[in-house]
Amino acid sequence: MKRGSQLDFQMQNLAVWFGAALGVTISVPILADDAIGMSLFIWLLAAVVGGLIIKFGRRDEEPEHK
Repeated sequence: MKRGSQLDFQMQNLAVWFGAALGVTISVPILADDAIGMSLFIWLLAAVVGGLIIKFGRRDEEPEHK
């Protein structure tokens, strides 16, 4: 698992879902409210699940320094 901060993960995740909502809004303007609402909901869900994976996920052992 790549090591990084939880905030970095959440900001990248937000950027992906914001881009998806923006793309749907531009493509199909009638779905703008639904796209933004669903993107925020999915981002929140993914941020919680991803944060738990980052916090409690398997970590590679670091080599000992001699």
